[in-house]
Amino acid sequence: MSPTKRTRRSKLQPVAWLVLLALALAACQPAPAMASDSTPAPTEAATAPSLAPTAAPTQTITPTQPPQPEPTTAVSSPLAEIPLSELEEILTTPFQRPAPGLDDGHHGVDFSFYTRGERYDILGLPVLSVLDGRVAAVITDRPPYGNMILVETPLDQLPAEWIDALGLDASPDAPTQPPRLQCPEQERPFAPEGQQRSLYLLYAHLQEPPAFSIGDQVLSGQQIGLVGNTGMSGNPHLHLEVRVGPSFATFDQMAHYTNSATPEEMAAYCAWRISGQFHMLDPMAFIRLAAAR
Repeated sequence: MSPTKRTRRSKLQPVAWLVLLALALAACQPAPAMASDSTPAPTEAATAPSLAPTAAPTQTITPTQPPQPEPTTAVSSPLAEIPLSELEEILTTPFQRPAPGLDDGHHGVDFSFYTRGERYDILGLPVLSVLDGRVAAVITDRPPYGNMILVETPLDQLPAEWIDALGLDASPDAPTQPPRLQCPEQERPFAPEGQQRSLYLLYAHLQEPPAFSIGDQVLSGQQIGLVGNTGMSGNPHLHLEVRVGPSFATFDQMAHYTNSATPEEMAAYCAWRISGQFHMLDPMAFIRLAAAR
């Protein structure tokens, strides 16, 4: 081999090595990704799960009852300056249940005194309503009660234990026709509504006509009159009667035992006293129960 050829080969060897090295390195690189004609579907953005509309929850509405009156717990003495616990000390005529068929006995209780403390007479002592209630009668100076006021308190406004203890839910008395009491045939002086029953307190022989009208509301402890000596009364005293009867009874007149009494007045008196619709109670039983509470 000629020197010229040997020299040329020696000059080419480094170049060849570089080419071979480049080819080797290229072979080690990862193959480029092949272009694809199909475009990948765009990735959907994450969205909140779709909720099917649901029906609003059903709300059960329980019908509300109208507010009921709270039981009457306030009980006052019927006489100012005389506590409930001391009424027995001035009891002059107790309750005496009448004989069957007669308008006798004593349907209530009488309170009176001649001297007590600084007072020398019961005349003019303020008379107070024992319970909250509605005025059911106002009578002006008619026998036998004289000036009188009648106050109604529904039984559902009284504590249940009082109703049980006093038997206030007892059936009405059997009607009677006293042979010595004239009771004209008249329409009822009141029209009972439903089966509701009430407690009625009658305050009689008041000094002045009560300054109230039927339907007025009175409160326990409110003054409703003054102790007097009107009607068939022999001395100043308070006559108190307690009965249970149909609610909403109203007496716009009442009288008996006098030739001036009209048939309507006598019919009302008979309805209150002996018709059996109003069950009489011993007022002291109620007063003792109230005083012990």
